[in-house]
Amino acid sequence: MMSLVNFPVLVRCPHFEILVQDRRGWPEETDQRLYLSREVAEQRVDRVMLPGEFGGRVVEYEAAYYAWCVVCGDFPGSDEFIYADWLGVVQCIDASPGWSYTSEQLVFCPNHRPDKEN
Repeated sequence: MMSLVNFPVLVRCPHFEILVQDRRGWPEETDQRLYLSREVAEQRVDRVMLPGEFGGRVVEYEAAYYAWCVVCGDFPGSDEFIYADWLGVVQCIDASPGWSYTSEQLVFCPNHRPDKEN
């Protein structure tokens, strides 16, 4: 399949996620949201912690996966959907009517969806 890719799904630049520590001491993801700057993530640590959680920290990823159309750059909703792995994109697109993805890690909105899906 040949597609024009204006907006690659895999973006190679630092992204940051907040992890919190619960009563058992295990780090857990908060809402799987990734931030483009460490400063913004650190400012949000206190806001995402729930009662019974003991601490939060920011972790860095070298790249992130964007659930946006590779042709036009639209996201499937009003929020930016950015994930630490491809599975997050797959789950997001599966929950978005009219959107599709391919085994080549390409995402298409309803307006740019190819004729055949994988």
